[in-house]
Amino acid sequence: MKKIIIYLLTIIIIIIIYLSALEVKANKKSITSTYNITSPQVDKIQSADIILRLGYGVISESIAKLLNEEYKISHCGIIVPCDSCLYNYKVIHSVSSSLSPINGVQDDCLEHFIRNSQPNSIIITRYKNLDSLDILNLIYWSNYFLDRQIPFDHNFDIVDSSSFYCSELIHYIFKKANVTLLYDNISNHNLDNLKFKIFWDDNNFEIIINHQNENFSK
Repeated sequence: MKKIIIYLLTIIIIIIIYLSALEVKANKKSITSTYNITSPQVDKIQSADIILRLGYGVISESIAKLLNEEYKISHCGIIVPCDSCLYNYKVIHSVSSSLSPINGVQDDCLEHFIRNSQPNSIIITRYKNLDSLDILNLIYWSNYFLDRQIPFDHNFDIVDSSSFYCSELIHYIFKKANVTLLYDNISNHNLDNLKFKIFWDDNNFEIIINHQNENFSK
């Protein structure tokens, strides 16, 4: 029995080392990436737009494979104004501590968020018929959750608002701003609640930029 336990522990350690090596390799790719959007595309962006991407690494690839959606996406955030960023926008999003030094809701300048995306993976969408007050409310609640350093929801429990995974954060921002995102069945452990398709569903959203449907150069 002792030999079996030692054998299993050895296998687990080897797997952890292997996965860690893959993540390190993926991080190096993101650091050296020159992936970006064009100036005309920057001009199309508005506050409260939703940005979706495929990240680097085994975890991001696994998320996209598990969800098996029309577009290969592993992460999302909401775009809000930021005077100190190159494009005058930042992205507020929620990331696990397994992928980020910060656990939970955080912000990155738009250009940095894009650079950490796999080339040709960015999609930006916009909720239809938002008025100026809606946009101000969405910006307010985005920064509200950011300021409170809400942790990442490792249980992926959309009913509990004490912690957020990435799409759950967007859901509660819209809910607080009284702009409803309709999930078919909001309940725990429902795979549909994890899917990103709600953010390009043409009943509520329009796609503003879609690199996954473009022959876009790196």
